Amino acid sequence: MKMVQDAKNQGMSLVELLVSVAVLGIAMIGILALMNLSTKYYSNSSKEVEVQQELQSTFAMISNMLVDANSYVQFNSSSHTARIANKSKKYVVKLEGARLYAKEYGLSDDEDDLTSAENLLADHIQTFSLDVTHYDDGYVTLALKSKYGNREAAMSKNVFLRNSGKEKADFLGQCDTSVVAGTPNTKTVYSITNKTDAAVGAGTEMVIKVKLASQAGQVTGVVGTGLSNVSYSYNVTTGIVTVHCKVGSGGWAKDATVKITVTGPTATISGCRVLSVGK
Repeated sequence: MKMVQDAKNQGMSLVELLVSVAVLGIAMIGILALMNLSTKYYSNSSKEVEVQQELQSTFAMISNMLVDANSYVQFNSSSHTARIANKSKKYVVKLEGARLYAKEYGLSDDEDDLTSAENLLADHIQTFSLDVTHYDDGYVTLALKSKYGNREAAMSKNVFLRNSGKEKADFLGQCDTSVVAGTPNTKTVYSITNKTDAAVGAGTEMVIKVKLASQAGQVTGVVGTGLSNVSYSYNVTTGIVTVHCKVGSGGWAKDATVKITVTGPTATISGCRVLSVGK
């Protein structure tokens, strides 16, 4: 009877101990793997939420800039830069690397370097573009793509303008169109006469939209007589040239004339016209 009692109380053997340790180790490996998987899942989920939230908030902010852009909207695909203007202010939005910056300016303010922390709009933007083909139809197409880690999100929607039409008060002049021979391309000359009640001061920014009769080819240049800081964009689909400029140092007197000369596709008088002149 004593021998039976001693056998029951003799404890674990070395083999049993090693087996227990091995089983415990396998269990711990499984637990650690599960914890690691949970951590990765949480991290990926957080990145997915963050990339979606950033994209949506960025899209909303740029849309708010666009809805009142009844002066002009420009997009330079080479520099990934948009310029958006209404009657009282203008915005510049620029993608630099994966960072999207935006800054508000007064209409007469010179643009400076906006790539500073205070102008940072979003931190994980991969692509940013504006399609302004239908600006004169009252909408533009905004597209954004965001990426954080291996998580991506993209949005592309039409943003409709609240007031895309020009009011009578915005129109600064009456316009005549003539065509003169040019080398090597034909030149279309738009003579714009100030028919407002007062002179327009030197340095006043203007946006002039002109329509070419022919859309076969690219516009190769725009020159402004009586104007300064002349730049332009050309939409070959619509045939519309959008000219940005400032009234020259002499101002623009009542009944005086400024000229815009467009060098590009073969032009004829019929169908070439000024769509709008606004400031």
